[in-house]
Amino acid sequence: IHNYFTLCDNRKIQTQSKGQAYSDYVRYVYQEQNNSQHINYWKNYINGYIFSQPYTRKRKNGNRIEQFPLTESQIQMIQRFCRLNGFTLSVVLYTIWASLLYIENPRKTIIIGATVSGRNLLPCSYDDVVGLLAKTLPMQISFDNNSSIVDIMTGIRTDLIDIEEHMHVTPEIWLDILPNIQECFSEGLTIQNYPVQAYNNKGEIDFQIEFYQSNYYTDMDFSISIKTFIQPNSLEINYSADRYSSKMVHHRINLYLHILQSLIQLTQSEIKNTCIISWLKNL
Repeated sequence: IHNYFTLCDNRKIQTQSKGQAYSDYVRYVYQEQNNSQHINYWKNYINGYIFSQPYTRKRKNGNRIEQFPLTESQIQMIQRFCRLNGFTLSVVLYTIWASLLYIENPRKTIIIGATVSGRNLLPCSYDDVVGLLAKTLPMQISFDNNSSIVDIMTGIRTDLIDIEEHMHVTPEIWLDILPNIQECFSEGLTIQNYPVQAYNNKGEIDFQIEFYQSNYYTDMDFSISIKTFIQPNSLEINYSADRYSSKMVHHRINLYLHILQSLIQLTQSEIKNTCIISWLKNL
């Protein structure tokens, strides 16, 4: 990437010393896994959480996929909402997902799986390492009568930063902290916002990768995948045919879209002063 932009500026490529190897990143992660600060963070963060229902996996009839397109108007409204309120797209979409789960099963605390990139923690330049950096971790959202909509969103924004900072822990610690952690990941939301465009120093698109095909496998029973890097944007639902019927899937996604549409129509004053629980009850 560095050499590409050097050529774009008609400058000579300078011979560089060898960058960081992926093995250096693995060594860094191994060292961080023994950091007691990370272990203590997770022990305090999800201490004593109990899942409302036991989870049992069924895998006989396989998974099915359905697409739900998003309109250009919806995309523009979401972008405007994010810009005016200072929240990222991921914060908005995780807020909607947590709200849907609360409507389906009201409880004070919900834990969902949230994916962090891991690139903000790299001990070197982004351009020096290519590898598997992302990780899905449990994120806790608390609902109570004193929390406004903006309180929930601000909490999610803060927690996304915090859990990424403490992402490097060994899988064994969950046996002590959250033995049934797999229940966090039986359902989930994935935001696919891959950088398929590169911009020059004038803010113009320098090159663009043409989307050809996307294939992935999920071990979740119900996965919402938001694809923001292709047109038209859409929700792709990958779900277990053993646990969900097509009717159930359509009901959930229609509810998700209804919550989303209702949220992005709110003013700054409304999201600041409206109780999240009251708002969800009146949807």
